[in-house]
Amino acid sequence: MAAPFLMKDLVGGTSPKEQAAAAKWLADFTKFMVPQTAGQSPAKKNAILVDAFQAHIATGSQAEDWWNNTLSERQRKSWEDIKVNFSLAYRTPAPRTIEPSEYFDEFKKKLLTMDEAMKKVPIDGSDNTRWGYVVWAEEIEALGVKTGITASILVQEAMALLPAGFAQLMETAPHGTWSEWCEALRELQPTTITRTQSQYTDLANIKAELKAFMSVAMSPRSGSTSPTRDSSGWYSMGRGTTPPPGYPSRSASPSKSTFPQVPPSPGTLAAGGYTPYQAYSPSPHPPSTPQAPPGRAQLAAQSGFTTPRPPLRSPFSPVPIKLRGTASAEDGCIRCGELASSSHNRWNCTNPPLPQQEQRYHETVLRNKWSARTPFASASFPPTPSPSGRRAPAEVAQISLNDEPDDYALLQVEEEEYAYEEESEGKGEEAVL
Repeated sequence: MAAPFLMKDLVGGTSPKEQAAAAKWLADFTKFMVPQTAGQSPAKKNAILVDAFQAHIATGSQAEDWWNNTLSERQRKSWEDIKVNFSLAYRTPAPRTIEPSEYFDEFKKKLLTMDEAMKKVPIDGSDNTRWGYVVWAEEIEALGVKTGITASILVQEAMALLPAGFAQLMETAPHGTWSEWCEALRELQPTTITRTQSQYTDLANIKAELKAFMSVAMSPRSGSTSPTRDSSGWYSMGRGTTPPPGYPSRSASPSKSTFPQVPPSPGTLAAGGYTPYQAYSPSPHPPSTPQAPPGRAQLAAQSGFTTPRPPLRSPFSPVPIKLRGTASAEDGCIRCGELASSSHNRWNCTNPPLPQQEQRYHETVLRNKWSARTPFASASFPPTPSPSGRRAPAEVAQISLNDEPDDYALLQVEEEEYAYEEESEGKGEEAVL
């Protein structure tokens, strides 16, 4: 059984909040008095309402001052006069107009965390529950409609508010309209969300461990590896080079002013006082071999960190898509999925478009269909000629001196040979004589 309704006293006030509360009180009072005045005559009803109204005025409040000083004796006895003066004294403030930019600012503050998304929210009036991301999708859908911004911008802003796993799953979601994208978000399965988000969580943990490992590996150790200067101003390690980390600094190189022994001149020996020069003799012990720099295993043992192992990955399982087109992929319009004709194709289609993934599927089917019918291009070189039959050798033309050949070069050669023969015959006759 429901608890009885208790009518509060009227307090009144001058602030907008107090006046709004007074206006609400009058509405509740009117509902409260309906069963009290049911079946009564107008005069009796007026008297009941006036007495009840006066009885519910709080003592020492602004409403009591208004009742005693503003209303006359005649007005305090008429319920209609009381309502008219009450509406003048406690006016309901006009609702403030909220700009679309304010809704958009509130939209960008609706950040969804993984804990809130996977929390079960109870439904009012029942024992059932809903997932937190479903409730979040309904709230952000209502805010997006109030902003009046296009769906593409709303989707882009909403993707930035989602965790990484949600964002990956919603990249291929249909977003022809804002409501379609929100509906696709509500239809996500919790197991799919948890599996996808765990991959990003493992990757973040690996990055954190690697960062900590690198900070320890690059921290300075005991013993300075920086070069030191000797008295001559040269770096003690020699050659002005910096050794790799882990190598001890080298000893100073021998002085460049050291020369081998040179025999003294006769004049120096005659003058006396010559002291032989002591030549430089290297140390009989060879220099120690520098230690090798520590490896990754040694660094890991010193720092206490172990090399992180990559997590086990589950193989990718393709998710089937639900085709929305009414015609087959070979005969349908690529854009809307309905039956294509000479007057309806992808270039002049005005129907609502299909999701981007389904349009790509239609394009792939048609591309495979037409590529099988396209012949390959022919070769660019000429074909091989057919073999011809064997021919008899052509007869060689005999050219005599009496003939007149057509070729001028051949005629000139023959004239030179004829002149040479005549000259030879003349010389022979002279020899005989």
